Amino acid sequence: MSNQKVKVLPEMDVVYENARLPFPLAEYQVRLRKIRREMAAREIDLLYLTSPESMYYISGLNLAWYRNGSPSARDEEKAAGIAVHVDHDYFILFETKDEYGLVSGSTCASDIRIMDETQSQSAENGFDLYDFVADNLKAEGWITGSAALEMRCPRTPRTVGDRMKAKLEEHGCRVVDGTDLLVKIRRKKSPMELNYIRKASAIADIGHEAAAAQLCAGMTELELAGIYTCAMMKAGGESGAVADLVQSGRGKLWCGHAPAGRKLIMPGEPVRIDLAGVYNRYHAPMGRCCYIGKPDPDFADLYHRANGLVMEEVIRILKPNMPVREFYEKLMKTCKELGLEESQKRMGGYEIGIGFAPDWCGQFVHGPNREHQDECFEPGMAVTFKTGMGGMDTILFTEDEVEILGNTTRELMITD
Repeated sequence: MSNQKVKVLPEMDVVYENARLPFPLAEYQVRLRKIRREMAAREIDLLYLTSPESMYYISGLNLAWYRNGSPSARDEEKAAGIAVHVDHDYFILFETKDEYGLVSGSTCASDIRIMDETQSQSAENGFDLYDFVADNLKAEGWITGSAALEMRCPRTPRTVGDRMKAKLEEHGCRVVDGTDLLVKIRRKKSPMELNYIRKASAIADIGHEAAAAQLCAGMTELELAGIYTCAMMKAGGESGAVADLVQSGRGKLWCGHAPAGRKLIMPGEPVRIDLAGVYNRYHAPMGRCCYIGKPDPDFADLYHRANGLVMEEVIRILKPNMPVREFYEKLMKTCKELGLEESQKRMGGYEIGIGFAPDWCGQFVHGPNREHQDECFEPGMAVTFKTGMGGMDTILFTEDEVEILGNTTRELMITD
């Protein structure tokens, strides 16, 4: 994975300034070997990756725009991706000329293929990026046997995936769905990945500290979102894959996906803030709740039971390699004793890690009645846990312990 085969374009003075991969080359090499072993186990010869998370995981490619569904981007541009072959210890990165400087200067890719101007102009004759990818792979001898595409990922769109599938089939490939191949591998994080999530959590604490310190009646939800976003970016945080989750008003505690708006935050209202610290695209979500003025005693008591006491129980019972079903059976007994029937309905969480807009949720979803009941919280996993009443934490599992990240109080934060 060295000696890049790409040449600097003559019109570019600088390929990419301050190029820096988020991980050492050795880690990317380990990732590629894991992928190839899994491909061999599934009898997949060629894997073509198009989702931002997968491309970032294997190469470090980090774009602000992936042309997911924009009508201003031609479909053939959305066919850009990364090809992995089971028998080769390098991958091929296909991109458009627009991204040349970024892919050649800030990824670990040693083989980058850009469709040149002459080939682009020949698109009028029916030649496009699909042909370019397929022809290059055929010339490498990589189109043999079976090929897998990420068919259930938002990128590429269905129309693009179908055209890529057709091109590979024209060359004799049997095409299958390989969406869950990297999903499975990415679920268990390396020590360095877990450390990035810890750093992201520290950034999330900074965001909540700024929000609680500057929150006041009369500001809008959008103003508050701007405050915590500014604080996290000053600390080196990046844009979250989901942005501006501020909800004020008692009923909003159960409207988890309502975006911040121009609504004025008023005295006597709870204010829910769901944010995520982000470090090298690794997310650490953290949900907390503030209250303007003296809270209603019944509400304060319910919040204490649903967040403070529930999280104390989570800390007490959760262990590495604990079955999901066992964890929730124990936790639900405590919730019933605390009178939290409504919170139970919304309690649970999901895998967390690399995130690009518009989502930071992973494939593994857990809860009292979710589909992964028979699986375990394995070492290397990172998940969120939501209490069902405004609280959310990021949890890491190592061989020896469970780390519930964050130093921000889980109790109701009261401001004047």
